[in-house]
Amino acid sequence: MELQRAIPAAPAQSVAWELTRVASFVGMRVLAWADEVLYASRGYTLLRAQPNAAGASWEVVARFHPAWWRTL
Repeated sequence: MELQRAIPAAPAQSVAWELTRVASFVGMRVLAWADEVLYASRGYTLLRAQPNAAGASWEVVARFHPAWWRTL
């Protein structure tokens, strides 16, 4: 079996990305986007919202109740 040498690829063109803060939700951790729905957590509660120009109305998707020793 003959060894094949790797052909170096051309360097990728640099793409400049820029982040812009659109909103801030205190005490929440954003988890994912799915289509137009934003999922976030606050402690052991999973929330979702459909943000628009008027803001975001959060609704509870699920709650987890950990063992007592996890809340110490």
